[in-house]
Amino acid sequence: MPVPAPGRDPNAPVAGTRGLAGAAVFTGAMLGALVLSSPFAFLTWLPHLLGMRWLWALTLPLALAGALAVYGMLTAGAAALLARREPDLIARALGEE
Repeated sequence: MPVPAPGRDPNAPVAGTRGLAGAAVFTGAMLGALVLSSPFAFLTWLPHLLGMRWLWALTLPLALAGALAVYGMLTAGAAALLARREPDLIARALGEE
């Protein structure tokens, strides 16, 4: 994140801050999370919508297992991406670029 030069007002806007693009990325990420979680929320509320509360014994474990599976896939994907980019990130951190 850009920092103002010494002697400048720290509350003044700085060029290169996240601004509108950051808000758009955040909104997109939240909408994506909502879309990805909607099947699990539907499974959770299905017994209530059908009026058969005993179905929660089946749908809640299914919703939890599905959510855990998606979490595992996303975590594995992030780990693979980090492993692929690790040499570049270490070179940047050490200033060897």
